[in-house]
Amino acid sequence: MRTGDGLPIPHPPGDGESPRTNRSQLADHGQRHDEPPPPGDGDIGPPPPRNTPTTEPRNPRSRDSLKIATLNMRGRNSYLQGFRQEKWFHIYRVVNSYKVAVLAIQEAHLTDELAVNINTAFETKILVYHSPLPETRNAAGVAFVINKGLLNAEKVTYEEIIPGRAIIAKIKWHGDATIKILNIYAPNDTAENEAFWDKLRDATTRKPEWKPDILLGDFNVVEDSLDRLPCHPDNAGAVAALGKLKSHLNLIDGWRRTHPDKREYSHTQSSNTSQSRIDRIYITNELLAPATDWKIDPPPLIETDHWLVSTNVTTPEAPEIGRGRWQIPTYLLENETVMNDLNTLGRKTLDKIETNKYRRTNTVNPQTIYASFKTDLVETCRKHAKVIHPTITNKIAKLKKKLISMNNNDNIDDDDKLLESVVIKTEILELERILFESNRVYAKTKNHVHAETICRDWIRTN
Repeated sequence: MRTGDGLPIPHPPGDGESPRTNRSQLADHGQRHDEPPPPGDGDIGPPPPRNTPTTEPRNPRSRDSLKIATLNMRGRNSYLQGFRQEKWFHIYRVVNSYKVAVLAIQEAHLTDELAVNINTAFETKILVYHSPLPETRNAAGVAFVINKGLLNAEKVTYEEIIPGRAIIAKIKWHGDATIKILNIYAPNDTAENEAFWDKLRDATTRKPEWKPDILLGDFNVVEDSLDRLPCHPDNAGAVAALGKLKSHLNLIDGWRRTHPDKREYSHTQSSNTSQSRIDRIYITNELLAPATDWKIDPPPLIETDHWLVSTNVTTPEAPEIGRGRWQIPTYLLENETVMNDLNTLGRKTLDKIETNKYRRTNTVNPQTIYASFKTDLVETCRKHAKVIHPTITNKIAKLKKKLISMNNNDNIDDDDKLLESVVIKTEILELERILFESNRVYAKTKNHVHAETICRDWIRTN
């Protein structure tokens, strides 16, 4: 087993490294450091010092919900506006913006040297582990990107099943739970695709510990003609081989089970604009029930013909959590007009409470007045949010709804769908790039203004 940089996982300090107790800790218990500790009740001695570190390692990022995603990045370089750009240095933005804990990458085209450079550049942010094709670094290749802000990367181990095509990650999850995620990039050739599934089934039969809880990646084959535009069935042999692997691993296509009749596509063929849902996430029955938010989203700043496919996976033991209460968006609190309206509403509420101080009734009293104030405050904020909400975000949301509606409209001809969907997807990607660039400039400006000022942003950075 290896960590992302190929080194063995370090062990926590043993019991031989006892914590040090300083004078301030002794002073907290009301005694001088040169006096013997006074006996407590039953002569059991004083209580232990505060803030004493435990010898048992603790995972500060133990979460019962993880966002898992897959993306075919179509190689490491892009040529935008005539300049070569390294896609890998944009991966952190994708992971951070979508709050992805584990991102499976296909067509990574990574070298050991570049992997080291990425892990060094984003040392506190992400950890990359990759598996290249033995014969070439400029084709295929799979990789895992671990978000260190959401997972303890030192608790993740990896094994190579098929070099450049299949790697598995074993992740220490919530409490003592572990989850195994298998990242695959299947060959495009139909005969090789069929043989790949047979090879993977043989490997997981030979080593049962390689059986995953989640199988995800670029499958280069669909099981249902509904997942292609125009609709047509795929090679029967490849589909049957994939079906045998699914049965062997007891896995289910989570997106299709959640959306039995829906049509969305994760890949657009650049040569003829045909589309398909070849990027998928398969999951066990046990994890399917609590899994939520099955999505297909555009990957901004990454020039690729694939979209990001993701889901939120929760431990089966976790309690069901709803959407929560509505919160006032933070951008409203920075708007002068909104704050003036809320101040006016608050002053009127205080005046009403003062006026009715000595005329309390069951319907008019401080409690009912305050309840009305909270209702009016939420309504006021909602009204302003509809007007102030970022225009680009609204446009993106409307375009996504339009795309889904068109793909599922049987009255529209397939050829018209192909042309129109390409136009809509292109517009969505352009808006996402603009939004990302705007957020980047905002973050850069805020960092320049606050710089070394001790504030919330400075504390988060350091």
